Amino acid sequence: MSRDGSSEAKTKEVNDIFLIGAGFTRAVFQDAPLNADLVPFVVRDNPKTLLTKYRIRYHTEDIEILLTRMDLEMEELQSEQLRRDRETIKQDLAKYFERFRFRAQILENNRWLEDFAKNVFQPNDAIITTNYDCFLEGLLDLYKIWHPHEGYVNVYDPRIPTNSPETILKNPKGIKFYKIHGSENFSEFKVFDNGETGQTALGFNINKSVFPESGKNSHIRWLEINKYIISPSFVKKHHHNIERIMVESVHIAPKAKKMIIIGSGLRPEDSFLWLLLSSFIEPCVPNRPKKKLIIVDPKAEEIKSKTVKHYIWDLDSLLDIKPLSECLECVVEDLIKLSENRTS
Repeated sequence: MSRDGSSEAKTKEVNDIFLIGAGFTRAVFQDAPLNADLVPFVVRDNPKTLLTKYRIRYHTEDIEILLTRMDLEMEELQSEQLRRDRETIKQDLAKYFERFRFRAQILENNRWLEDFAKNVFQPNDAIITTNYDCFLEGLLDLYKIWHPHEGYVNVYDPRIPTNSPETILKNPKGIKFYKIHGSENFSEFKVFDNGETGQTALGFNINKSVFPESGKNSHIRWLEINKYIISPSFVKKHHHNIERIMVESVHIAPKAKKMIIIGSGLRPEDSFLWLLLSSFIEPCVPNRPKKKLIIVDPKAEEIKSKTVKHYIWDLDSLLDIKPLSECLECVVEDLIKLSENRTS
């Protein structure tokens, strides 16, 4: 179990939880699309994508509405053609998000990223993210803050243990990634045949384009069937590896000292994120030291208000909620100060 990081994650105490959404990628790549813009962006990048066909069919540019209608029609008609087209679209989406991998030249116009990577994250932090892209992994790997070996929870590392330094290099600070919506670098591979359908597992490949430091002179990979992401649809079906990631996310949330939300709007339909937040809040007791909830988003005050209204509890008596409404670049120093005193 140690190859996928799951057993080690269970034996260590979690420090703080970071919940990171699409707003983080947008802070680095100003042209990164949010869900509402995704269809035209993918079509522009790949005119042959089947999204072109289905946005006409369903009369929508909204990726969630488009794929939800596709999922419902596929379920109703039990159409093999729809199933194949749906998988092709998922692969197109995963391919599109490869463009947001780490590149050294990004640091030239984003000097704050080095400070963010080196000083915000602390040992045994948990990074729970809905993002498909691997920019943050690449950034942390560059500065040797995090390493993919035992760095992803419940996703399999393709390296076979040997005595060579490259394969025994450990995750230096025990920081873990929980990619609850999959990732553009995750591969689905078959582990055994089971009649017409083969059971699969999720793993990741190792190369420099994703991991600039640990992937040097390396291209170690699974013999993948497909890339794996959970497409943006209101009908979500999770691979069992993703289910395990989600279960462990909820398991560690009560143990965290702080939750730092960066670039996630906590939409009402994101039910798992609310479950995660509830799990974090649940052990809070009046008259005991308050946990901290930090919200980094241009709409941080609005997200705070939404959160307070969501619960019957008096959150002000349970949590110290700190909204940071400035851009992420502008609040890195604040996040560092919060990181320097984790027990407060």
